[in-house]
Amino acid sequence: MSRGLGVVVGGQGGDQEGEADRHPIRGVPHLRVLKDGGLVVSKPEGTRRIYRLNPEGVTALHAYLDRVWAEALTAFGKAQAAPTDPEQEGR
Repeated sequence: MSRGLGVVVGGQGGDQEGEADRHPIRGVPHLRVLKDGGLVVSKPEGTRRIYRLNPEGVTALHAYLDRVWAEALTAFGKAQAAPTDPEQEGR
């Protein structure tokens, strides 16, 4: 069994019996967003759901952010290196 960051949802509290199984992430919308985005996976365990990071989703997010930052830094470098208009500086 791998160890890692996990979140347990459901099973106790005001839910009616079985409701946690039909709506495992009701009341926890951020988990639905993460799951829909492929960043976490869930596994039912009894009346609970166990959420774990999805390594493939995290790798894809990392690659995306690397591209975004590389493009932003390239654009910043070009703007910084561009010659300035002397007429604009005096205003």
